[in-house]
Amino acid sequence: MATIPAMVNSSLTRESIMGWPLWMATKVGNVAASFQFQSHRCISKASVSALQRLNYPVPKIRIKQDRFLDHDAEEEKSIAPLVRIKNMFLMFKKEAIPLQYLTLRRRMLGLRTTEERFEEFVRNYPTLFKIYTHPDEHRPWLRLTADVMKLVEQERRIHASQEHVTVEKLRRLLMLAQGQQIRANRVMLLAPFFGFPDDLITRVVPKYPEYFNLAQHGKPYQTLELIGWDETLAVTELEKKVKMEAQASDLDCAQKRGNPLSFKFQYTLGVIPTKKAISYLEEWQKLPFISPYEDADNIEIGTPLGDRRMVALLHELLSLTIQKKLTIEILNHFHNEFNLPGNIFKAVNRYPGIFYVSVKGALHTLYLREGYERQHLIEECHPLVRLKERFSKMVQNGPRLCRMWKNAKRTARYKVE
Repeated sequence: MATIPAMVNSSLTRESIMGWPLWMATKVGNVAASFQFQSHRCISKASVSALQRLNYPVPKIRIKQDRFLDHDAEEEKSIAPLVRIKNMFLMFKKEAIPLQYLTLRRRMLGLRTTEERFEEFVRNYPTLFKIYTHPDEHRPWLRLTADVMKLVEQERRIHASQEHVTVEKLRRLLMLAQGQQIRANRVMLLAPFFGFPDDLITRVVPKYPEYFNLAQHGKPYQTLELIGWDETLAVTELEKKVKMEAQASDLDCAQKRGNPLSFKFQYTLGVIPTKKAISYLEEWQKLPFISPYEDADNIEIGTPLGDRRMVALLHELLSLTIQKKLTIEILNHFHNEFNLPGNIFKAVNRYPGIFYVSVKGALHTLYLREGYERQHLIEECHPLVRLKERFSKMVQNGPRLCRMWKNAKRTARYKVE
């Protein structure tokens, strides 16, 4: 991992930092003594001045519910158990699964119901599943409908065609982690968000021994390790975007690189930050951009620079996901790997113009605001996202079709009577 350069400036002498807050004077002193500086990473006079002024807590900005993103989170919750059931077929590569097998794992699927209610729940979605009695075992089995099987086959083809993208994304994910390694089972927690296949560890990783290594190290779990650092991949999505904008406007890239990168702020309709908050954020934006691909051990969590690094890391993680969102419940598994603050929810809510946390759906879903226009993704949807949208429509049609069948049966019974 690249090393964060020291914050050296001709005006930064021991005497000049004596009046700074203790954490700032200590960090600048330690960093200046320990690291070499690269010219384009130097803190400008504006950044030094900003550091001197940011010696008070982040002013609070009112958090207002975003009904569009909340609607997206609620919709995600409604289809999540059904997606997990569908993924069971992908995982085992079978056309049918005993209903009892799924019933015993209903809590793992996110359904806190009785066995009887689970079967009733499955029957509510005839657009997705078909329950039949196995001719040999004489017990109910579950299989996917022809329409869903088509989606499953398309998903397999997408994973196969996108394997090079998956490998690159996994390498970048490991480059973001401390020691360039993550426990294999934790990587799979991120799989649905990053568009990784369910057989990532068992099939994809072994195909690329030049990039990955699965190690046990005498522990009861496997660790996925990165082999070799690729500097060409250590460029954040924000840096790529700024470079493209600079090229589009014929701006000299070298001049652009000398300035701190700014994060885009956009608030929920009706939220107007106070003058104090705006002033603070303007100074905060002048601080240097600390790439999440650089070693940040010398940056203290909770400080203005620490927040810059945290925001850059979460911005990069969310940018790499296929829907520009992650749940905080999943991120809580990665405090050590990504050097995240103890209370992620509280930390990201200091910057509601960059992130939004929806508490709908019994989860805390973290959204990258700049990735959305209302509840719709701005960038072209990933093929897996389009498949998910088609699956969601099938989910919505399931109960409606059930009601139509019940009404038709009731009408037929009345006519007979």
